[in-house]
Amino acid sequence: MLLCEPEAYSRAAAEPTFFQTLKKTNTTLTIARLKKVEIPRRSDIFCGMERKPIEPDVWKYALPGGWEALAGKTDADNDILSLKTARANDLWFHVHGLPGSHVILQGPEGVTADSATIKQAAAIAAWHSKARAAGIVPVSCTESKNVSKPRGAKPGSVCIKREKTIKVRPGLPE
Repeated sequence: MLLCEPEAYSRAAAEPTFFQTLKKTNTTLTIARLKKVEIPRRSDIFCGMERKPIEPDVWKYALPGGWEALAGKTDADNDILSLKTARANDLWFHVHGLPGSHVILQGPEGVTADSATIKQAAAIAAWHSKARAAGIVPVSCTESKNVSKPRGAKPGSVCIKREKTIKVRPGLPE
């Protein structure tokens, strides 16, 4: 809370440096002329701009049955995709032991993916990795709620629990 004269508050809205000048001049105000003014917290202000949710830059693949696979393009996109965009029950994929994109399999709420859809998403994860030219590639799969980021880790680095390994040939859906 800040106490100031009503006309001082209207001047402050038009002139952002008004309160600094008021402070420097040591102006004394009578209690009768003071008014309570609510000042927004610093966390509510973001450089004068509204906060917008950050959307990751991803490759999107439509799969049969209303399913969609999202693959991150960069380490930062992988972080946003895996930790912010993914819902708790979405499936998360990444090629085992090599650099590559994080892939999220999203579908209708309350419906579980069949094995063909899961294998297609795993093939997408293998395609967007260093193992693209390999024959058969192991891909880790888990629910997104089992993916976490260690404190201080580089972008794109995550820890996973309860993973299953699926062996697939890298490829994109037709």
